[in-house]
Amino acid sequence: GSGFATFNGCTSGCTINVNSACQSVHFGGFVGTSGSTMFFDDCKRNAPLTVAGSANGDLSVGGFAGYFSYGIKFTNCENTANATIKISSVTVSDDNNYYIGGFAAYSNVKPANSASVAYGNMTTFQNCTNNGNITVDAAAGTNNDYLAVAGIIGRANREGAKLIDCDNYGTITILSPSTSSGKTYNAKVVCQGGLIGLLATTDAGHQTDVLSNLTNYGKIRFFGKASDTSHIGGVGGLLSDTGTTNCSSFVNESTGAILLSGTVN
Repeated sequence: GSGFATFNGCTSGCTINVNSACQSVHFGGFVGTSGSTMFFDDCKRNAPLTVAGSANGDLSVGGFAGYFSYGIKFTNCENTANATIKISSVTVSDDNNYYIGGFAAYSNVKPANSASVAYGNMTTFQNCTNNGNITVDAAAGTNNDYLAVAGIIGRANREGAKLIDCDNYGTITILSPSTSSGKTYNAKVVCQGGLIGLLATTDAGHQTDVLSNLTNYGKIRFFGKASDTSHIGGVGGLLSDTGTTNCSSFVNESTGAILLSGTVN
């Protein structure tokens, strides 16, 4: 947990198909889960990632990285149009969550983690582009908490995030729960955005969130069902900062169409 890993000029070109039935599941095109700081420089993913099955805990699926608790930084990285993500009729047990992102699924970095702070690295995306479509066919019960999905990162928690000069061209789609699953809702709370699904910087002392020059060109399509609330936006779904500082440099543009035909009770 105190070291770091660097990926420089790497390409992930393999098709990953996972059918899983286990505890918490974390998948990534490069790394599933990590307890060390990671750097991705000039890396590219150009093949599909498909996940089907069920989990008895959280499901985290990222084009590059799934779940991580130390800092991570992406610089000049890309998902090509072939780098799609499809969550196919996946269910998770009650009181758990879905996190899906074109680059990263779930960042849960503590401010006290020395590896994150020492390398000046919170969850950072700079000059990154997602061209791959993301489709979520997820069926959860009314007691599931969050479904967060976006072209860059699904959820950034605790330490927060920096997204600078990033674009999304992919279509982000949430489908209605599969009738064969016997479930009624996708989740209690749905957070869907072109670049970031849920930003929740909850720890005191976290670094300042920076969202700067972010553009969404992709379609945001919601056909799902939430039993509580849905937060859907061209750039971000739910940007909730409850720590000691607020977001800065929020200069963004969304040119993609947003199609809503789902329901919220």
